Amino acid sequence: MWRSIKDQAKLEVCDMGIYLAVEAGLCALGIVVMVFVHMFSNEASYFPIGSMIAALAVLCLILFGGIFSLGMGFDVAVSMGRTRKLYLPSAFIVYFIMTLVLMTGLFLLLRVETAIYGVVLPGKIKDSIPIMTEFTVPWIFGASAAMTGCTALGAAVVRRFRRGKIVLLAVWLLACWTLPGATDGRNENILDRMGNAWGQWFAGFQTWAQISMLVGVGVIFCVTAYLLFRKQAVQW
Repeated sequence: MWRSIKDQAKLEVCDMGIYLAVEAGLCALGIVVMVFVHMFSNEASYFPIGSMIAALAVLCLILFGGIFSLGMGFDVAVSMGRTRKLYLPSAFIVYFIMTLVLMTGLFLLLRVETAIYGVVLPGKIKDSIPIMTEFTVPWIFGASAAMTGCTALGAAVVRRFRRGKIVLLAVWLLACWTLPGATDGRNENILDRMGNAWGQWFAGFQTWAQISMLVGVGVIFCVTAYLLFRKQAVQW
């Protein structure tokens, strides 16, 4: 198993470097934009736009990049003689480590960006964005586990079902449409109310319980993906 994990990690090193470069580059771009906005306007406050842009990029890279990379990697590995029982757990572990590294990078970039604004934009008010201010170390592990599970299950669904890509797109759109209600408490339409309902339900738990739920969801999704992958044939 350890050898399989090392082999899988070697294959993902290039992608990991690209992901980190995109993450850092977009954050730097956001910082430049925010500084220029304040140079040519009279804005009284600022928010970490660079980290927010980087967070969206990381989300898309992990989910969509990971989903299709995992599917293609499965085909290559099985066609070259590796067993599903050996490849899938090692791939899940490597993708979790990659996600963990990217989330840690996002955590650090958020602190760096805030520190830069404190020096470059003295006297300006920092806007409070709950989803960013509450992003602490425990959430790195919980979010990484949940996102790894989503990646694994998404790859399995896309390969297993004829309309898997449509299902994936529908879930993504539903998540995007309900997120404002869950994070900002919006109540403008039925989707906002749906998001508001599950956001309030989740917020009712203590932090350790929330993290445990995310880890549990990630593990359940990975197990489900393993069961779906186990009997799938190679697709070329």
